[in-house]
Amino acid sequence: MPALSGGDLEEATPDPIPNSEVKLFGADGTAREAVWESRTPPGLFPDPDTDAAAMREVIGVFLFCFAAYSRPRMEAKSLASVPTLFSRRLILRPWRDSDLEPFAAMNVDTRVAEFLPKILSRDESDVLAGLIRRHFEMHGFGVWVVEIPDVEAFIGFVGLGVPAWEASFTPCVEVAWRIAHAHWGKGYAHEAAEAALAFAFGSLGLDEILSWTVPANFRSRRVMEKIGMTRDEEGDFEHPRLPEGHVFRPHVLYRLERRDWAPRVGFSEMKGGRERVLQFAHFLDGDAFELARPLLSPKCVYEVRGETHVGANAILASYAAATRYAHRAFDEVGYESELVGEPAPGTFSVRFTDVLIHRGGEHRHCSLQHWTVGEGDRIERIVHEDLPGEREAVRAFARSVGIEM
Repeated sequence: MPALSGGDLEEATPDPIPNSEVKLFGADGTAREAVWESRTPPGLFPDPDTDAAAMREVIGVFLFCFAAYSRPRMEAKSLASVPTLFSRRLILRPWRDSDLEPFAAMNVDTRVAEFLPKILSRDESDVLAGLIRRHFEMHGFGVWVVEIPDVEAFIGFVGLGVPAWEASFTPCVEVAWRIAHAHWGKGYAHEAAEAALAFAFGSLGLDEILSWTVPANFRSRRVMEKIGMTRDEEGDFEHPRLPEGHVFRPHVLYRLERRDWAPRVGFSEMKGGRERVLQFAHFLDGDAFELARPLLSPKCVYEVRGETHVGANAILASYAAATRYAHRAFDEVGYESELVGEPAPGTFSVRFTDVLIHRGGEHRHCSLQHWTVGEGDRIERIVHEDLPGEREAVRAFARSVGIEM
């Protein structure tokens, strides 16, 4: 777990507007009424009433799963409650106005759309973005924008969706991705999908996640296999949104159950403060921030060098920023942790060692964190402690290998 400063992450959230009544369109095109708290700025995304035909057209040709226009199945959520997810290199965040242009550019790339029924026009792309955002409002999750912090604000989307059509395996939740061609081959879809799965199984407590694609889409199938999914050959199906004889109508189905996912990533339901602390430290050592999320209490407080972060989003953002800083500054970075004491009932002290390697030199930077475990065996307070001389030593090492800190 890096103790180095990684800077602050800015998250843009649109100002709320009053509750609005909108129409939901199911697979049969019939409208259903629903009310939720809309946080979409007026005029940004198509209006469901005035653009109903366009929405039905996009839903009809796009094989993704946006149940914002199917029957409502979950309590409506405000975008303010939608978490931002973190991995070692990436941020999975809610959508912004500025995402519409790069999203449209990705949707007209024939390489990206190779296995989709059609290329989307700019208007259709904007409609689809509106559907994605409304899915978040309804379910509290969806497909997040994938961002490489300080490098690229939009490289595609990865996340979770609820199908708006019926099949033998629905209702269900799917994990899916679409990455701009310039960022293929770098493991981003795999890394972001792992974060989405951790949120689905760890934070949402889902029992199973599905995914599907056309048989010839071997790139996506490899990602499914890398994240632990297995093909359910008996579940392969004909996509109901495409006509008989369409080349993309046959689909292969992949599944992953929570009971198979948990041991693969080291996630368990162990109880007790000591066990939770050890697990949390292990996840931080592996930059598995979304596995760590459900171990934090909703109002957990993190105190570090005069700053106070409240809530899982802010705390994980701080940890993730420090990790990115370390990985970008040094050739190799490794983390080790050990429980060194229990200074008070329910409070545990953990020593973290950052192993920093650069240009043949190695430095081991140590710090302490004191974690208080509260109700439900969740961590409710974290206090960072710099050990005497450690920050000066790491700066000296950085200068010796040509790094300015």
